[in-house]
Amino acid sequence: MLLIFTAVVSVLLAGVSMVAFFAVPGMGLAMEELPDYSFEAQAGETITWNVTRRLGDQGNVVSGVNAFDAVLKARTDMQRGLQDDTNDMTGRLSTVNKQLELFKAEQQQDVEAMTARVTQLESVAAEYEQQVRDKSGEFQDVSDQARRIRDETARRRQDVARLQVELEELRTHQFELRELRRTLTDQLLRIGLDNQNLQQREDEIRQQLVP
Repeated sequence: MLLIFTAVVSVLLAGVSMVAFFAVPGMGLAMEELPDYSFEAQAGETITWNVTRRLGDQGNVVSGVNAFDAVLKARTDMQRGLQDDTNDMTGRLSTVNKQLELFKAEQQQDVEAMTARVTQLESVAAEYEQQVRDKSGEFQDVSDQARRIRDETARRRQDVARLQVELEELRTHQFELRELRRTLTDQLLRIGLDNQNLQQREDEIRQQLVP
């Protein structure tokens, strides 16, 4: 298919070149039909033309002694590029076809191996599924027990929090009792001293009353 495309392009380029040969005054249109190339006239004793590629390798391609020669050489360069691309694509296609055949052979081996592996895994999966069914009852019991433990733990935490509050209240009450005891002790000491002073005063009065 690529060879046929190349042949058609070659014929078309040759035809266009012949038309350009017989219509030299219209070379501006011929240049416009080559948008991938830049044509630049060089002034001198005789006008020459430099042709450069706009894309890819943008170096100077050819020089033409006149416009027709420049267009013809540009088309030749384009045809050569198409031929190179065609050859490259043909080589790549051949390589891809070889790799595809090799891949198909390897794939067939992989399919056989994978089929055996799938059968093995299905057997293992069935065994695991049975084990899961056997363990499901045990798992439910463990789950219920874990839930009961979590509930009990939550209740214990609430009890601990309540006891901590009560402990703080008791500590506060204990401090208040200590302060009250200290106050009462001070008052008792003062009363004792007052009683002692009163007793001494009473003794003095009695001594004064004795004739």
